[in-house]
Amino acid sequence: MEILACDTRHKCIHVYDSDLHFQFSFGSDRLSSPKRLAVDERDNVYVCDTSNNRVVQFSCNGKYICDIGVGHLKKPGFISVSKTWPPNIAVSQPTEKRITVFQKGENVFEEDYT
Repeated sequence: MEILACDTRHKCIHVYDSDLHFQFSFGSDRLSSPKRLAVDERDNVYVCDTSNNRVVQFSCNGKYICDIGVGHLKKPGFISVSKTWPPNIAVSQPTEKRITVFQKGENVFEEDYT
C-alpha cells in the first residue's frame, strides 16, 4: 500500500511506501496548489488544484491524464471518487457552497448547499 501526500508548498504529490520511505514525486509541472486527492479503483489519482479551479487526473505512476472541471469549478476543496468504472467524481467548492458531480466523464450535476 502506498501513501500519497499533497505538498502545496512544492506544488506536487509525494508517494511513500507502507514503511514511510519516500518513493517519488509527481505533478510539479502541472499543479499550482494541490489541496486534496482521491484514488479510484484502478489507482488513478485525482487532485484538487485549487488555484487553477480544476481537478487533475494522474495515473498511479504520476503520468498526467487530463484536467476535469475546467469552467465548472471554483476553488475546489474536497474530492471523492466512486468505486464504479468509470468513476463518478464529487467535488466540493466551499467558497461557492456547491458540490459538483462529474458522472462517468460526461454529465455534470451541481447542487448548492447552505
